[in-house]
Amino acid sequence: KRVEWHDMVRAIATARMIMPRSFVRLSAGRMSFSQEAQALMFMAGANSIFTGDQLLTTPNPEFSQDSAMFALLGLKGKAPFSGVTAEFRPHWAPAQREEHSATEHAEPSVSLAASMPAVEQQAQPRAVIW
Repeated sequence: KRVEWHDMVRAIATARMIMPRSFVRLSAGRMSFSQEAQALMFMAGANSIFTGDQLLTTPNPEFSQDSAMFALLGLKGKAPFSGVTAEFRPHWAPAQREEHSATEHAEPSVSLAASMPAVEQQAQPRAVIW
């Protein structure tokens, strides 16, 4: 049976109340919901998506479609390693501003693998305090 949009909104709102600091990600299957339903999911507490036109075997909206939806909803993307993930920034990663518009996305001019030095230290998980 297909999951209905109102069940998703309820599940997302519940997850946000129970885990307020967590990332609640809309992922595979997003294309089965209307833009209005996705907007309600963001208002209910979803705060993360996967971008790209294919998620392993599941189609996903193109980046331009997501950018248009975010602009319409007034949502801005979070820069990598900022906010609650700032402590995981590798020493070689450049500092970035806190927020950027989804329309500011650009493909890197050089291969990321070629431009990054070897990883010398792995990020350590945070201690969870209940």
